[in-house]
Amino acid sequence: MAYFRERRETLLNVLEFMTEEELFAPMPEGFPFSAAPCIAQLFSHATFHEDLHSGQFSVAHRSLGHSPLFQPRPQN
Repeated sequence: MAYFRERRETLLNVLEFMTEEELFAPMPEGFPFSAAPCIAQLFSHATFHEDLHSGQFSVAHRSLGHSPLFQPRPQN
């Protein structure tokens, strides 16, 4: 989990200093991830992608007989 927290902090630091013009600029020509039309879309995808893997880790963890990694919040 520390790895994911560090990655999140790095992403937030990068985004803090990017202008709207930089975020919505077209992807550089030849960039390997062509599904994203702009940098902002790439960051959006990256965030979702890490969430996806967090869920996969949780499933693998539970399949090995361990308790869930993420506990639901209590209902009020």
